[in-house]
Formats: sequence, structure tokens, C-alpha cells
Amino acid sequence: MGLKYNLNDALNKARMTSEAMLIVEGKDDCQIYFEMAKIALKNIFIYQVNEFENYEAGCTGVVKCMETLQPKFIERFDNINWVLGIIDRDMRFYRGEIPNNLKGLFITKYYSIESYFATANNLKKLLTKITYILEKDIQQEHIDIIEDNFKISIDQLYLISLEAFKNACSSGYDKLLGYDDSHGKITEQGFLNYILPILKARESLLQQFADTKNVKIEDIKLIAKGKWYLHWYVKRAFFVIKQLKGKCKNKDIPQCRSCMVENYNECLFGLKSSFTEEQLHNEMLNFIDKAECADIIAAVSVLN
Repeated sequence: MGLKYNLNDALNKARMTSEAMLIVEGKDDCQIYFEMAKIALKNIFIYQVNEFENYEAGCTGVVKCMETLQPKFIERFDNINWVLGIIDRDMRFYRGEIPNNLKGLFITKYYSIESYFATANNLKKLLTKITYILEKDIQQEHIDIIEDNFKISIDQLYLISLEAFKNACSSGYDKLLGYDDSHGKITEQGFLNYILPILKARESLLQQFADTKNVKIEDIKLIAKGKWYLHWYVKRAFFVIKQLKGKCKNKDIPQCRSCMVENYNECLFGLKSSFTEEQLHNEMLNFIDKAECADIIAAVSVLN
């Protein structure tokens, strides 16, 4: 079995090879941050934190790595230009656990990284990937009608997130669900039919708790697990996307070029293949919205 990396040796290697290092929580993050580094025009080496000796996977491991490296940043001021640790914000802020004054540590602006990908710009890219429509022919009305189905259900996701939020911040809380529940579970209709009436009965108490943390529905990306938020967005979007061909034919939306000349069987909003929601969830993670991800791209840009 191969030996794990030594953290200090990795920093030395970064300097010698002129290849800065990113330290991320786990394998889900590697491709995401690699693509952002390409946009930042930076040549980087990405380490999953548990590839290092004596460091565990996840945010705790990344924080410990950066704590270990603090003396290196004092010893040689430009060492800070060769390494960046990235963690999800999750519940640290609300539990008063944000690591203060840790040089070289970047914390996402939302609960977790996946929420960065649920954007209108990425929805356009998804449409061109799974249908025949060209991006230049997608109009704002097309995007609006798709996103509206997400927006009208956002209060449900907020309520679910409030339950997980209170559980994460209140010791001994008798939870109905938590952040360890999968995105597949919390978007499954049978589960929603069961859980939402119960949560509705708790809504005022949950919001009272949220008020103590200054959290409103507009802050949903701060308390919704990123995988939940993205999957909810994709699920609601896909429901409408599958209807676009019929809407296009009936002139319920601005028509594609084929339907304008009554070639309805060749509607450009037709799906290229059959897709699952999970496939589309994963596909969205391949698109980088430069505006939404500007904070991360900027942090990577300052590395050598």
C-alpha cells in the first residue's frame, strides 16, 4: 500500500514545481474546483484532505491542515501563495464555529458548494445539453417558466431545511430529518407527502427559532444543504422541461424555429434521450457559472 502524503512536503513540492495546491474535503469537490482553477488560468494540484498523513476527510481535516500550516506562513510570507484550503460553510456560522484568522482558508458563501450550480445560466447550458435548442435561441421567458416551478415550491424546501437547521443547532432536538438525509430522500414524493404536513404544524416554532438566528426564506441557500437545493432545482426544472415541446407547439411559449414553420415533430425543445433527475443533477455540476462562482475563482486566482 502506498504511503500518504506529508503536508509539509506537499507545500515544498508546490513551490519547487510552481504548481499551487488546493486542499478539499473529498472526492466530490475535486472536479468542481479543478474546473474553476482552469477558469482562473491557474495550474494547480488538488489534494483530498485524507490523502495526507493523520488528517481525516471532510471540513475538520481541512481546517486542521490549515492550522498546521500557519507557522509556515509566518516562517516564509510567500508560502500563503502556494496553498488554499476550501471548506463548505454549513452550520459553522450559526454555531459560532467559523475558524477565525486562519490564513489560507476559504469558506463557501452558501451552506455547501452545490448551491452555486442552481442558476439560470447553468439552466441554459442544461437545456442545450439535453434538447436541440441553441443557447442563442433560448429566451428569458423560457427560463422564467422553468424556474417558476421551482420558486413556487421553495417554501417547502425552506421548511425542510429549517427542521435540519434546528436539529443541527439545538442539542437534544427531536428531529424528523437532518442534514445526513440524502437529496434523493428529501425530494421523494412519498416522503414529502408524509413529512410536509408534520413540518407545517411545526412551522411557527421553526421560524421562531430561525428568527433568533436572523434567518428568513431569502436566506435559504445558507441553511439548505447544497445537494438538496440543487436536486430540488433540477427536479422542478425537469418537470417543466419535459412539457416544453407541447407548450412550444401550442404557442404557450416563444416558439422554436421548427414549430414556427409547423414542423412540430422536429421541435427543438424535444429531449435528445431519456434522462433521470440524478443524471441532470450530476450534469449541472459540470457547468461553471462565472458570476455565481466569482468569489471562489478570485480566491484561486491569487495563488501562484
